[in-house]
Amino acid sequence: MNYSNAYGGLGSDGRDTNITSTPKLHQLLTSVLTNLGRLSDIQRGITRIFHRTATASEFIAVIEAILASRKQLQQLQVEEDAIHSSLLKRLTLTASSSSMISTAARLLSALNKEAAERRDLSNLLVVSEGQFEEVATARTKVKQEKEKLDLLIGLYRKQLKNQKLEFMSVSGMTHLIELPVDVKAPSNWVKVNSTKKAIRYHAPEVLVALDHLSLANEELLVVCRSAWHNFLSEFSKYYSEFQSAVQAIAALDCIHSLALLGRKKDYVCPVFVEDSEPVQICISSGRHPVLETTLQGSFVPNDTSLHADGEYCQIVTGPNMGGKSCYIRQVALIAIMAQVGSFVPALSTKLHVLDGIYTRMGASDSIQQGRSTFLEELGEASRILDTCTSQSLVILDELGRGTSTHDGVAIAYATLQYLLEQKKCMVLFVTHYQK
Repeated sequence: MNYSNAYGGLGSDGRDTNITSTPKLHQLLTSVLTNLGRLSDIQRGITRIFHRTATASEFIAVIEAILASRKQLQQLQVEEDAIHSSLLKRLTLTASSSSMISTAARLLSALNKEAAERRDLSNLLVVSEGQFEEVATARTKVKQEKEKLDLLIGLYRKQLKNQKLEFMSVSGMTHLIELPVDVKAPSNWVKVNSTKKAIRYHAPEVLVALDHLSLANEELLVVCRSAWHNFLSEFSKYYSEFQSAVQAIAALDCIHSLALLGRKKDYVCPVFVEDSEPVQICISSGRHPVLETTLQGSFVPNDTSLHADGEYCQIVTGPNMGGKSCYIRQVALIAIMAQVGSFVPALSTKLHVLDGIYTRMGASDSIQQGRSTFLEELGEASRILDTCTSQSLVILDELGRGTSTHDGVAIAYATLQYLLEQKKCMVLFVTHYQK
């Protein structure tokens, strides 16, 4: 899966000779991915939606991010003729699938953004023909109860012979009728509060109407909550399509990052040998892709030569802090980068397609599960011995150090002997045991 063709060709020595041949494409892709990086976490968002834990605001933010990504990626499609890589074309088309964008737009149109920002579930869902009919019915009932309540003011105007009478709200209490202290209210009216000049009442019909309105609002909330959860549940039908688009965007970002790194750090294209040739890993002037950046140019390159018909095992020893782990990690990282299609930090690299890279490094335990450091170490080593093949790279760092010296030497020797005689795979074996 080599991405280099998207940016240019390669010279005879494996170096990129034309990586800036399509600067407009490079600028567009950089702009697209930079803008996408400022948007919401789409991967996390669609996962929360799928598990029905997303809020309405999160849902809208995720869908808007997807639509924004489509708008950005359209710029790449305009330049489609400049893209020579079938991989880039496929990823771009997947990330901006017209059916997914149509679904995203339809889902977004079903929600009221202002209501989502207010966390107003009652007005969140946009009712349309054939959609959210139960919500429309519940809203109609609430509207009718409000109208009944508002009509009562006309009755009280006639009763009190005051055409200017209006309902008022004070301190969260609604539909109050305020009368001067010298005006006598009907005996069945309930006094709510008062001032020096006025008394506020609730009429019995208002109290009944308010109870009916409160019940209707509660029913509406229940219906809206149920409709919202059903709406989220329906997203599962589109989850795989949205997930594919997100993975395509992530792959574009990864490929773009690797391309920029390869150009900036003077990486080379690895050469893979035919399957019929012996398994081998030959690295000339290899560099650790992380440490060479950290050390800012003071990293010393080194070579690696492993060949199935020759030396296919290296025993690495030396003092602590001597660079043993750094070296074997460097080989593993270069092998991994080559396998995924990246350029690699070296002068030249020639290797076989590996079926696996197995490592046993560091110290860890699972005391809560009754597994000591030594048991964990041997368990990992055992799994490697069972799984690796002649086309694998095996890296073992100080095997046997979790026990006594004599036992450790025996374990390390037996493991190495088995790898050399039975598995015959590429091996980097770090040890302090001089024997």
